[in-house]
Amino acid sequence: MTTAKRNKADSYSESKPKFTEQEQQVLIQLNFGISDAWSISKQTGMLITSVRRCLTDLSDAGQIAENGTVYNEETKRNVTAYKVIHESKKQLELF
Repeated sequence: MTTAKRNKADSYSESKPKFTEQEQQVLIQLNFGISDAWSISKQTGMLITSVRRCLTDLSDAGQIAENGTVYNEETKRNVTAYKVIHESKKQLELF
């Protein structure tokens, strides 16, 4: 591998967001359309507090955003829904 290719690969690797295993699981569920903490917790088997922490951390990092509310059958309440912010939308927010 040439020095230029190695530098490019290293730069890309350093710029990629680093997610914990739990954050990756939450992102996967959000991409599957499961959008609230309680449903993600039930689907993954993660503790609700862990899911909420992941949602907060991902939101603070600009990877996800609140997306209104949805009715959760388990809690019989409206709960906050989240969505993944895709790269193209992040780029538009810079301008």
